[in-house]
Amino acid sequence: MPDVMDELSKPESPVSAEPPAQEVPGRSPVKFIALGMLLLAFGIGAWAWFHFRDRVSSDDAQVDAHMMAVAPKIPGNVLEVLVKDNQSVKAGDVLVRIDPRDYQARVDIARAAWISAFRRSLTPDFASAAKSGTPFSFARANCAIGPM
Repeated sequence: MPDVMDELSKPESPVSAEPPAQEVPGRSPVKFIALGMLLLAFGIGAWAWFHFRDRVSSDDAQVDAHMMAVAPKIPGNVLEVLVKDNQSVKAGDVLVRIDPRDYQARVDIARAAWISAFRRSLTPDFASAAKSGTPFSFARANCAIGPM
């Protein structure tokens, strides 16, 4: 029978390589999930801030601006715009060129009406001058009108 003393004097057997299964404190999966959700929320917030930082919005649908009313002195169709968007202008600067054809037609009609009225006013005098024998020349009447 083996001696108890011999067994106690023998060195202990080597410790096995596997430690007993124990949970390491502080390594809970709930903490990893919470940390992941926090990082995800931070990432979404950073993306939203960079994406929406240059956009303008308003709850009352009004935007503050320095606006000036621009009104022409005469109506008409615009031929040419002489300023660019957001260009600074001063009082008296020409902003657009308006089509002059409508106004030129009105001037021509007024000139023709004036000439017609002038010639009608000369006709009775011309007729009476012709009957009375008074010399009357159309050239003198034309000089009164002036060059056209």
